[in-house]
Amino acid sequence: MARNLDLGGLGKVLGLPLLLAGIALLVWNEYHQKHVAVLFDEAEQSLTALNDTTRINPEYEGCMLYFDATMHIGDTVADPLYGNGGHFLAVNRKVQYRQWVEHQESEQYTDSDGDTHTRTRYYYMQEWADKPVDSEDFHGKGSYRYKNFVLTDISSVKTYSQGASMGPLFLHHQLIDSVPAAPEGSVPLDVDDATFMAAIDSTTHHGAVTCSLMGDTLYYGNHPYAPIVGDVRVVFSYYPSCHVWVMAQQHGDQLRPFQTKDGYWFTLCRLNTKQFDPKDVFEYERSGQKMLRWTLRILGWLMIVWGIKQVFGWFVGFIRRIPILGPVIEAGVGAIAWVIGTLLALLVIGVTFIWVRPWLGFTILGAIIVGLVGGSILYRRTHPVLPPPLPQEAAPKQPTPPPLP
Repeated sequence: MARNLDLGGLGKVLGLPLLLAGIALLVWNEYHQKHVAVLFDEAEQSLTALNDTTRINPEYEGCMLYFDATMHIGDTVADPLYGNGGHFLAVNRKVQYRQWVEHQESEQYTDSDGDTHTRTRYYYMQEWADKPVDSEDFHGKGSYRYKNFVLTDISSVKTYSQGASMGPLFLHHQLIDSVPAAPEGSVPLDVDDATFMAAIDSTTHHGAVTCSLMGDTLYYGNHPYAPIVGDVRVVFSYYPSCHVWVMAQQHGDQLRPFQTKDGYWFTLCRLNTKQFDPKDVFEYERSGQKMLRWTLRILGWLMIVWGIKQVFGWFVGFIRRIPILGPVIEAGVGAIAWVIGTLLALLVIGVTFIWVRPWLGFTILGAIIVGLVGGSILYRRTHPVLPPPLPQEAAPKQPTPPPLP
């Protein structure tokens, strides 16, 4: 079903928030990239190839270690609901729900007054979703025909082995997450286990819901090969021990993703079953962060420009309806928005650099000032101000003739 939305009015309302959001994005991006650069420098400078994996060396506290070893499993692990598991690093339970999912297609058009609108069509398809979809949030007219429900409500969860380690260092769960899972169906479920049968009884509401078992997958519904809305499937994955190469930080008796001394949230680690070169990892990460930095800079710049243009739209909106003058004024506003937005984006980046990278920040601000002053001088030279015209000398007054007698 199609709906019309006045993008012109909406743009004017969102102009100032988008302008402020663009400024905030530029500030956050430079602040984040400073901490990322510090993390890479600290990690690379402290990188140590570990040869002795039989003991914890206090000298390497906080260092980025690189070594290979076989991962040792600690306590046996089991799914908290179904009880399946065993001698694994982790057991993952992934739950999916068969639901109606809303999609939309939009097209823009301009009316006779020059206002921009969008026409949106909503349509609905049955898909496997990672969580139940609330059909009350659907937008399309007639969406009341697409109602979602679930036969049983089960949450996804990943359970880790307590005490899993590489050599003398215990493993952080983020490192275990990088371990490849065993092939699907290689670990069948034990239908004779009492915990498993109790879980089936509770999740089927004491047999009210049909449940089928296919390898390591549980299917709640009448027709596993012809799913309908409401069906639920549960897939289990198991993560076995293996020999891996790892690059991570020593923190006490734990091996965890590298974190800077200031505790910034961004971290770095690598774990792979194939040998890798740490230098390649740092080069790859730096390249990716550089691309992200410039992408966010461009995005923030465009947000500022578009926000300024929409703010100006409040003042020139009524002029756009004038046949000849309207398009000219609108083009001029667009050009001014690009100029002001570009200068403002550079100014925000420069001021932020003074905070995070002082020398570069002052350089950018200096370049902006030199550009503005130079542009002003060039304009004055090419458009000289002419002096006012000299006043003309007043003509001498003629004597008034005497009155006639």
